[in-house]
Amino acid sequence: MYFNFKFQTANGFCDAVCFDKSLHNQVKQKDETQKSVKLSNYSLKRSLENNNDMTIVVNKRTKIENISECPFNYKAPIKQFKKISEIDSIADFTLVSIIGKVHIRSEQTEVKVQERSLMKLDCNVADDTSAIRLTLWDRKIASVQEGQVYEIVNARVRSFQGEKYLSANFDTIITAVKSDVRNMTFVSQLMENEESFSLNTIIVNRIAGVQEIQRYSICNSCRRRLSTLQSDLSVCDFCGLSQIKTELDQTHFSVGIFIGGEHNVLLRVLQDQVESFIKLYNEQAESYNKINLENSTNSDIIAAFLAARELKITFNSKTKLVSSILYSK
Repeated sequence: MYFNFKFQTANGFCDAVCFDKSLHNQVKQKDETQKSVKLSNYSLKRSLENNNDMTIVVNKRTKIENISECPFNYKAPIKQFKKISEIDSIADFTLVSIIGKVHIRSEQTEVKVQERSLMKLDCNVADDTSAIRLTLWDRKIASVQEGQVYEIVNARVRSFQGEKYLSANFDTIITAVKSDVRNMTFVSQLMENEESFSLNTIIVNRIAGVQEIQRYSICNSCRRRLSTLQSDLSVCDFCGLSQIKTELDQTHFSVGIFIGGEHNVLLRVLQDQVESFIKLYNEQAESYNKINLENSTNSDIIAAFLAARELKITFNSKTKLVSSILYSK
């Protein structure tokens, strides 16, 4: 397990993540007492949210030592809240804070994680721009009530089948908003189930471009996409399972395709639909252009999508996730 915190330096605040749970009480105590400390034997990694920023990585070798004097004054970190509509453009595993109204979607369910039981609850949270699913675990469940407005600080951005959602974690702080909620406007889709959004089917002469191919590992337990926060250690934010990731595990992928012209939309194609499309492509391609799925490279997949003509593509109008790609003729 790991936890996140902010660390103040002479140059401002930076994000930090700790993989030694035994240090949590020590860090919390330093925060509550506003004690100055010296941090040593830590490492730095690129921030998931901004490549120009660095994240401090704390582990068992890291030392946290008290110091008597500090060359700068303590300042409480400023909360930076995101609009829910902005989350679609934020990288997975990034911590974000939002303000929104909660709608509880279902009853609590029991989930088995590493031979122990956890309670899970799915909610919708909405602000004046959009709505998003929020997954709560165990003690966090009691933090929310139907129809109330909350500040949700340090929820982690995740994706499932191309759709973003938020997952509460050890460091998530949920606080009821005390201001007059009648002055706040919320989108109507708060009460809607995302499955109610219709499927669109379009006919395109060709795919205008391929934006990216993402290759990633999935959790050995719940089969959700894994984070990669420290070296080869991966922690599943969905079920909490810690596991070692190797290059051989990165066998799953998705493809972003851009449809131009009157449609002008970026779609996400998951692995199963990519494989179905490649099989159809191979049926029409010359023998020297056929693609071996087991040994296909990114260049092979991109070439196939760009070479195909007259396609019938069906996708979810909200998530932009492709459910089928067929030849129209």
